[in-house]
Amino acid sequence: MGKINVVKRDNFTIINNHVLQNKNLSLKAKGLYAFMWSLPPDWDYSVNGLVAVLKEGRDAINVALKELENEGYLVRSISRSGGKFSDMDYCLNEIPDPFRDRTEIQKKPEKKKDPVKVKQKPKKTYADIFNSDENKCISEALQKYIHDCSGKGIRFQTATVEGFAQFLREEAGEDPVLAMRIVDQSLDKGWKRLYKLKKYGGSGENIERVPYKPEDLAKDEKGELVVY
Repeated sequence: MGKINVVKRDNFTIINNHVLQNKNLSLKAKGLYAFMWSLPPDWDYSVNGLVAVLKEGRDAINVALKELENEGYLVRSISRSGGKFSDMDYCLNEIPDPFRDRTEIQKKPEKKKDPVKVKQKPKKTYADIFNSDENKCISEALQKYIHDCSGKGIRFQTATVEGFAQFLREEAGEDPVLAMRIVDQSLDKGWKRLYKLKKYGGSGENIERVPYKPEDLAKDEKGELVVY
C-alpha cells in the first residue's frame, strides 16, 4: 500500500478534511478553497483579486466559487453603504453551514409551448369560383365546361379551375359569348384544358376578338331579336 509523507514546516495551512473529502466538489474547487484558506483575513477577497494571483481565468474561478457556495463552504454577502453596493464579504466555513440557503439554481421544467394554431383558410370550392365577382362575365361558360367534364369523369382541382377562369378572363374579357365559344371549342375537340379560340376549318389562325355589345344583335322592325 502506498503511503504519503507530509513534510510540515512553519509556513503551512491546516484544512479540515471535510471539504477535501467531499465528493460533490471538483478538484479545482477544493484547490481554490485551500488557496483562499491560506490567505490572510485582510486580503482582497474578490474575483478580480483571485484572477490577479491565479493561473485560471475568471470563468473557471466563478465556477469553482459556485461549487463551494452550493456545498455551503463559502458564503458571499453584499455590503451596502447608504443603500448602495459597496463591497462583497467572503466567509469560508470548515464544514457546510447548516442554515445556508442553497444557491444552486434549479432549472425549472420548461413549459411546453402550445403549438401555434394556424388558422387555415377554408378551401375554395367550385361554387366560390363560379360566384366570384371577377368571374361573373365568364361564369356561365366556365360552369358549362366544368360540368361537362365532370359528366365524363374528369375532375379538376380548384387551383386548376381558377386557372381556367383566369384564362377566360384574359381571352374573353367581359364578353360572355366569346368565353362560351372558347369553351365550346374545347368541348367539341375533347380537350382537357382550354385553348385560344381558333377558326374552325383547321387554319389555326386566331379569331379577332370583337367586344360583345347587346345593341349589335340583329333585330326586326319591332326591335325584337331575330332568331335564325
